Amino acid sequence: MDNGVAVFASADNDSGNGVVSGGSSDKAKDSKELIARSVFAEGIENFTADVTKVESERIVRFRLTTEENGKKVKTLHTVNLRNRIQVMKPDDAFATASSTDVRINIVGAPDSIDAGKSKILGYNLTGNGSIDPTTLKWEIVDGTEKGYFPELDPTYGKLTINDNATGTVTVIVYAKTSDGKQTVTSAPVTIKINNTKTVTGIKTENVEIILGLDTEETVSYDLNDYIKWSEVYSDNTDSGNSYVKVVWSGGTNGTTVQENGLINIEKSEGTSQANGVISVNASYEVGGKAFLATATVNLARLEIINPSGEYYLGDNKVSAEYNYYIGGKKRNLSSTPQFTVDGMTYQEGNAFTTEENGEWKAKATVLVNSGSLATGHSTFSVNTDFYRMNIWCKNKVSGQNVTTVYPGNTYDCSYYNASTGFYVDADRLDYSWKYSVQWKILKSSSEKTSVSNDLFYNDQHTAKLYVDESEQGFSISAELTFYVENENKEVIKRRYKGVANIGVVHGVEIVSPKTSVVIGNKYPLKAKVIETYLSNPYSNGKPEYATAEIEDGLTTPKWAIDPSSGGFDTSGVNPWDVQVWQQNTTLSISVENSHLLWVGTGDNPKIYKDSALIEVLEKPITRFRVEDEGKNQSVTITVEDVINLTADLEIDGAEIKNSDHITWKCKKDGELRTDILPYSNNLNNTFKLEYDKKKNGSLCRYSCL
Repeated sequence: MDNGVAVFASADNDSGNGVVSGGSSDKAKDSKELIARSVFAEGIENFTADVTKVESERIVRFRLTTEENGKKVKTLHTVNLRNRIQVMKPDDAFATASSTDVRINIVGAPDSIDAGKSKILGYNLTGNGSIDPTTLKWEIVDGTEKGYFPELDPTYGKLTINDNATGTVTVIVYAKTSDGKQTVTSAPVTIKINNTKTVTGIKTENVEIILGLDTEETVSYDLNDYIKWSEVYSDNTDSGNSYVKVVWSGGTNGTTVQENGLINIEKSEGTSQANGVISVNASYEVGGKAFLATATVNLARLEIINPSGEYYLGDNKVSAEYNYYIGGKKRNLSSTPQFTVDGMTYQEGNAFTTEENGEWKAKATVLVNSGSLATGHSTFSVNTDFYRMNIWCKNKVSGQNVTTVYPGNTYDCSYYNASTGFYVDADRLDYSWKYSVQWKILKSSSEKTSVSNDLFYNDQHTAKLYVDESEQGFSISAELTFYVENENKEVIKRRYKGVANIGVVHGVEIVSPKTSVVIGNKYPLKAKVIETYLSNPYSNGKPEYATAEIEDGLTTPKWAIDPSSGGFDTSGVNPWDVQVWQQNTTLSISVENSHLLWVGTGDNPKIYKDSALIEVLEKPITRFRVEDEGKNQSVTITVEDVINLTADLEIDGAEIKNSDHITWKCKKDGELRTDILPYSNNLNNTFKLEYDKKKNGSLCRYSCL
């Protein structure tokens, strides 16, 4: 706009400049300036406006030229304005601009900076606005680990590059406008870092870490939070706390590692070294070279052992017990886990109440040294219809209550305490009460292990429990109900329930002596009993079995040796005194039921045997040498010379002062010499020599061996 006329004209006219500009006339009808025709609607050829009267008379005139079918029509229009307005020149807008009309730019930035050096950067402003200089701040937006601006004065543009930095850094500067309404930010500037060092690898201070898992769900961690990598340089320095980004890989079937460092650990992991120790790989590329490194993640697994299974009315709440694994190996807990039961106030030692009947979920967490949590879960139930009782099996010889049986045997199961078989220990508070007992096998390794599961009333008869020959261990339950009969109806007075974990004996094995003995020594005779049992009798999972080797479980078993010895103690109470004539001896043991007082007596006596071929050795000669009086082992004898020699003998570590088994001979070059005569033989292992003066010959040197 110029001289009060705004002109909009088609580029088809003579001007052809396609811009808005002022004309030489101050009237709309005389204006001829042009703009691009594409601005107009279809059929509009030209448009001009006259605003010279807009302030004084509130009138705007404009001329419109239209074209239709090759015919042009020009019309003049007048518009009356209701409100007063002010017409301003184009540069008036800058004269009244607000503080937000401002841009900030970085100036004085070099193309590059040497590592370990600093450079002061500056800025300028464009536009008509202003900034609040106290809000100015310099910042590195890419390569933050490679350098820094002063922390105490962020308005100071001094950029310092770290000694070991390489590559580039990108910086910006920003500030608030003077009215505080906006923040203006510069365009980013990238500066190259000059460094003669070359990267030779990467390293971490946390080459081995521990991460906790959850036994109920998959957990995830970001490895970048736990394992941070630094560059290693050709001058044996490193980037310290200036860490680099790496690409991750590794894992196992149950633990996956993504490229960004996210590691996902499934709930079943951490039970062995195979799934509890995870190798993770880090790849770093710089300057066209790739560097690889490896770290180790040990999984921490927390399992709740107790409380578990089923509890009854009046049972005390047991203390929490755990299995704790790191890297698949069982470890002791260094701190007490936080233990909770969802919905229940669980105070150790307090009895379960009627209100606590039902299924319950327990949770425990422990902090591992990486800062992560190992979380364990378990479920248990409270059945307040019953009180607890014990289930025992009797040994007929010792009368002991036991929980181990023989395979291939049948046992009676009753309410009362019999001399053999299984029974329960709940007392009948009122002997007018009648009772019924129901027995049940809960877990077993053999389907043939079974018990009569009918209800057995009073003393009429007992249940029969058969233990299969191949059975590895089983759990058994019994429910006991005391009741009275009232008008032909049973009125329950009290109920009990018990569960027992029963082990099975599967053999005997000689422990000592095992392979060899030495004549004259004494050896205690020892053997161990092999028992197998359920390791998870009270859980709902698949049966798992363990083996116990019991070395003090035998009472005077039968021992034998071949060839026999009249003084051999077949009970094994006294040690075996090995004799010189006992060569290639076979040691045997035979174990019968009467020798196992901690195993329940069944109906089919068992005999377990083991034997071992024992090599009988003579005591070893640990030192044997010949010495003269000066402790020399090489001497010279001349005519009329006499030499006293001593045999220094030690057998099995004991010095022998006088032995009838020593025979003295003197040889030279492998031949027996007769010109050296003994005056005495084998007196305290000594040998007196004298050169025979009757023998002709020259002086000779002899070595007596």
